[in-house]
Amino acid sequence: MRIGLEVHCGLDTESKLFCACSARPSPEERPNSRCCPVCLGHPGSRPLTNSRAVSHALRVALALGCRIPAELRFARKSYFYPDLPKNFQITQYDHPLGGGGTMETSFGSVALRRIHLEEDPGAIVDRGSYVLVDYNRSGCPLLEIVTEPALKNAEEARAFVDELSVLLGCLGVYSPERNILKVDANISLSDVRVEIKNILGQRELQRALEYEEARQRETIARGEAIVQETRHWDAALGATKPMRSKESEEDYGYIEEPDLVPHPLEKGWLAEVRKALPELPLSRSRRLVKQYRIAEDDSRIICFSGLADAFETIAGSVDPVLAARWTRREVLRVLNLRGERVISLELLRQIASLLALVEKKKVTDAIAKELLEKLFEKPFDVKTRVGAGLSVVMGDELRAVCERVVKENQKAVSDYQSGRPEALDFLLGQVMRATKGRADPGAARLLLKELGKA
Repeated sequence: MRIGLEVHCGLDTESKLFCACSARPSPEERPNSRCCPVCLGHPGSRPLTNSRAVSHALRVALALGCRIPAELRFARKSYFYPDLPKNFQITQYDHPLGGGGTMETSFGSVALRRIHLEEDPGAIVDRGSYVLVDYNRSGCPLLEIVTEPALKNAEEARAFVDELSVLLGCLGVYSPERNILKVDANISLSDVRVEIKNILGQRELQRALEYEEARQRETIARGEAIVQETRHWDAALGATKPMRSKESEEDYGYIEEPDLVPHPLEKGWLAEVRKALPELPLSRSRRLVKQYRIAEDDSRIICFSGLADAFETIAGSVDPVLAARWTRREVLRVLNLRGERVISLELLRQIASLLALVEKKKVTDAIAKELLEKLFEKPFDVKTRVGAGLSVVMGDELRAVCERVVKENQKAVSDYQSGRPEALDFLLGQVMRATKGRADPGAARLLLKELGKA
């Protein structure tokens, strides 16, 4: 099986690709309220290229090792559909912004075919008995990243898009909160390829490819031929449906865009863009493993979750292994719970203070997890809060609690003495309850074992 992907990424710009209309939707906006004659293709309107969108696209192309042409050229792709007001889309064809290239992933290198800029069509809104079109999205900048048919299965395809989205965020050209990321997937088990259009989300990409692979295998097993076609992924049904016969490139009648003359991509500009490139997630993951001696799995999750900066800030104050474990598990857990991705510098300082207390065994993991969640709600001084009755119960105080628990739970003690280890877990739970989670679990377990043998 061979899979090739066409990933369409909305670029994070203020304005659209060829006009000054806003590219950023607002919650209260009305349909067709962010449009102008250029967006709608009115006669006499002329496009002007958004240099920020070109700069964003160049960042991606350079980061992925693509060949950059001497000039920026656009083409017209003609087709007739309600979401395309001009009856053509301004895109790139013979002269893409980036040729070739490679993306390094956690499962190996994936060869790229091309990267090019194009404008987004409008949005079709299906009302059941009729269809409406909203052109607010029309003309927003899209970057299309096309792979070679080098992916072997649905899991690799999903991982590729997962890691690509992190890379795009790292480059500062894409925001998952503001920009779309949709995928067209080409899949072939034989010489005939089938395209699945407009898949939204990495999970749905994997589901669509797994379904289509099974469908094609069943078709071949029945002795029937696979038809070259374009299909639509119906997420509700969990199935692909035929849309139309697969077009060839000739069907689109590409011509060079007459309203946009070729624009030189000056070497000085390219050098500035290249110099400003940040450290990429995979190379950063490898560096963190080497520099901080943390586990590869921890490092990969931290970098591909966009938490590398947070980790390095915390690791400057506490043991890096502890910082890595808490960043990839607890910090990521709370961020996912809250639907957030940004951590303020002040919050990072308090998280580091919290983990310093964990490292010194002045606060238990259980209490630290509760405090971490509260920190995200409203930052506070961790040391002051812990000093006000949240410090770890140890020494004589802990022994007194354990002695009381043993005295009050003689049946559990007898069970433990009879060879039932789960009874010790029960006793430990009683200690944690009595101390409101402030007991050192390791020390408490040792004391209970000692007292239980008496």
